[in-house]
Amino acid sequence: MSFKDYFRSWRRNFKAALPYVRRREHRILQRKYSELTDGLGWTALPANQARIRAIKPLAQAPTGEVCFLCQLRYQPTA
Repeated sequence: MSFKDYFRSWRRNFKAALPYVRRREHRILQRKYSELTDGLGWTALPANQARIRAIKPLAQAPTGEVCFLCQLRYQPTA
């Protein structure tokens, strides 16, 4: 095995072990779920257009890590 082949194999194995999604896989999943939501007949709003409702107001500004709980409500259009 030449150095070039060894390096290529090592690089592929190294990248496969990383916790990231490859661009190609991301495109495939994005297309799959776009087709799924289109097939349902509705689309979700972008996150920046979502309504926000605070159930319990914060006493002070959050620091450190913050967890938001979200709920999707389907409201069919007439």
